[in-house]
Amino acid sequence: MNRHTKAPPRPARETEDEGLVAARLCIRVMGRFLDAVGDNPKTRPVYLDLLDLYMDTLQDELAPYAFDLAYELYSEDEVVVERRREEAAEP
Repeated sequence: MNRHTKAPPRPARETEDEGLVAARLCIRVMGRFLDAVGDNPKTRPVYLDLLDLYMDTLQDELAPYAFDLAYELYSEDEVVVERRREEAAEP
């Protein structure tokens, strides 16, 4: 049982590529945010609550892009593999 109220769904993006770019950015931002929460002794006690809320919201937001994201993560297509290498090399 969730202890929070989920955020209302957002309208669909213009294109699927735009959605994938936004999804990657959101994942990176929230990863950095949760790292900062975990590193701060004052906010560490709420880390699991924030992680739970984030995972529920992320699941809802990324559902329309699940196939495309999985393809980007696991595809052996040369173009996709090269794109993953480039993204991994970015700071």
